[in-house]
Amino acid sequence: VPMTHREDTAGQYRYQVSMMASVDTYPQNNRGAGYVRVQGTPRVLYVTGSGNPTLLSVAAQSQRIRVDVVNPQGVKTQPAQLQAYDAVILHNVPAYELGIPAMRALQTATRELGVGLGMVGGEDSFGAGGYFETPVEEALPVSMDVRKYHSFPSVGIVLVVDDSGSMAMPEGGTTKMELANRAAATVVRFLTAQDEVGIIAAGSDCRAVVPMWRVGDKKEQILRAIAAFQPGGGGIYVRPGMEAGAKLMQISRARLKHMIVLADGDDCDDQEGAIPLAAKLRQAGITVTVVCFGRGKDEAFLQQLAKAGGGRYYFTDRMANLPQIFTKEAMIASKAQYIEEPFYVRYTGDESVSGFNWEASPPLLGYNTTTAKPGAQLGLLSHKDDPVFAVWQYGVGRSMAFTSDGQAKWCAQWVKWAEFPAFAARVIRTILRSLPADDVRTQVSISGGKGYVSIDILRRPAGADEGARSLTAKLVSPTGQVTPLVLSQTGASRYEAAFDARGYGTYVVAVQYRRPNGTVGLSVGTDTIAYSPEYRDLKSNSSLLEQIARLTGGRQQPSPQDIFGAQRAPVRVPSEASIPLLFVVLFLLPVDIALRRIVWQAEVLPEWQQAWARVLARLRVVRTAPSSASATSQLLQRKRRLREKYEPPAAVVSSSAPDEPTTAGETTTSRPVSPQPSTSSEQIGRLLDAKKRTRKEK
Repeated sequence: VPMTHREDTAGQYRYQVSMMASVDTYPQNNRGAGYVRVQGTPRVLYVTGSGNPTLLSVAAQSQRIRVDVVNPQGVKTQPAQLQAYDAVILHNVPAYELGIPAMRALQTATRELGVGLGMVGGEDSFGAGGYFETPVEEALPVSMDVRKYHSFPSVGIVLVVDDSGSMAMPEGGTTKMELANRAAATVVRFLTAQDEVGIIAAGSDCRAVVPMWRVGDKKEQILRAIAAFQPGGGGIYVRPGMEAGAKLMQISRARLKHMIVLADGDDCDDQEGAIPLAAKLRQAGITVTVVCFGRGKDEAFLQQLAKAGGGRYYFTDRMANLPQIFTKEAMIASKAQYIEEPFYVRYTGDESVSGFNWEASPPLLGYNTTTAKPGAQLGLLSHKDDPVFAVWQYGVGRSMAFTSDGQAKWCAQWVKWAEFPAFAARVIRTILRSLPADDVRTQVSISGGKGYVSIDILRRPAGADEGARSLTAKLVSPTGQVTPLVLSQTGASRYEAAFDARGYGTYVVAVQYRRPNGTVGLSVGTDTIAYSPEYRDLKSNSSLLEQIARLTGGRQQPSPQDIFGAQRAPVRVPSEASIPLLFVVLFLLPVDIALRRIVWQAEVLPEWQQAWARVLARLRVVRTAPSSASATSQLLQRKRRLREKYEPPAAVVSSSAPDEPTTAGETTTSRPVSPQPSTSSEQIGRLLDAKKRTRKEK
């Protein structure tokens, strides 16, 4: 179905076509995508920390340059997506907010696709922004490693690191502990020989992983100790960890002292006394910075801790950002991040910034300290011969560095300079991507998990060598991986190559053509897999399933009764027997000790048997003893039987006292004697007396 669409502005556009169906098994396979590049006004992606325009971006836009201002989250993480722009400018953006994936995409887009890259200075740019040893630093014409080439006071840094069990959790295939170790190692590589470093594991024991050692004396030993640092358990013990770090600071001879506390935002123990300790360290000239990773209940406490210590508070939800944060702090602590004092720039005569009246330029009030790389073109220098403006070729693209801030702080008088808008435009135009070569055409197509590249040289000078040496092709996969392609000549002016394309996303092939006159042209071809290949199969692969069942001795689509029926083979499952055996051992241990320690004599064995029999008899008596009420009843019955058996025949009893004797001839009237009521205890006592008398008579 042919369609027409008009684009009024230049840039790289991604078109996606979707088909809507009323009944559809897999809606994921109803779309296709592709890229179209429209030539026209240059388009620049301008990234600021706040996402707001700056004076430099406004000045550049006034010079007919289209500028799109975004915050760090607006930077794409795939090189193919950055092809929509001719250049990307980073202005006062911390490296940890940009992230490693975005920085790698910027590096690849510049080196392989020709997209320009620039950085403008500020308090969060260059080394002060944590760009030491990052992909962006590799692409820029200046280095952040300034302490080795300038004279700065010695610095002592103590890292109080969380080594709790949560540090063993993975992040992107690497444990948090390993990422923290990499950050600590980056700080050590940044420091110079005169600096000192110490590392405290703020666990339950608060041990010193690295004592306060000079980097120049034991750098390799320090790096080995960091690599061997492993997580323990529990949480981070903040106050004990800081106290251990303060002890290391006491033995340090560095002129500047700084402590960095790395803590989990939801697992901080021993908080009491930590904030007063931080204030005390600040009074002693030791600043305390806090890096919080992860949201949690302890964030407010960590913010107060950083405020009391006179340092900075950082929050990150990705441990991969720690190297940028740590190096930023190391540079700030060493006072090496920037220089703030008025000076006039010195023009070197380089053509990159020619045509301006530099003798009449106003002074700058500050700049970020950097070091020029070999091969960089230096257009402007400071009064200390540090780079102010530098540019160089990086791969097929160009990158630049303007180390002042382009704002009303360090460039307060420059922004009022009549030539400032033209300078801003020159800074950006210097790194704009070159137009695609019109004498080379690159086409990319993907089919059946394979990608195919065809390169046509449209204009060939007579007698020119058009061998494969004049062409180089590189594949940029959707993951950003760069792979060189081997080209085969299939025609007089045609070269082809093939590559694997199994993952979905955009595949970019960048071709460099070196012309006979020495100039280099760039041609780019792209193709896109809009969805994962498995969505192309609309039916089950029955033949494959049948083959798998046959090769493995199984069955295809068996019923649940066949799977879980009685034909299943018995399976023996081992069970843990350690706990029952432990109880058996506990029971047999005292028996074993008794058999070994007690001396058994044969002559006393009968006595033991008799004693044991008496014990058993008593136990039986106790077990069969009746209740008190039934026992009293049985005793009363026994008493009546004894009375009936031993009581004499009835006689005449005198009405007088029983102790008076009766005289002869007196007769008394006979009457039965009724028993007197008595208590249970009295009755039991009389019965026992009667029992004793009976035994004596027998």
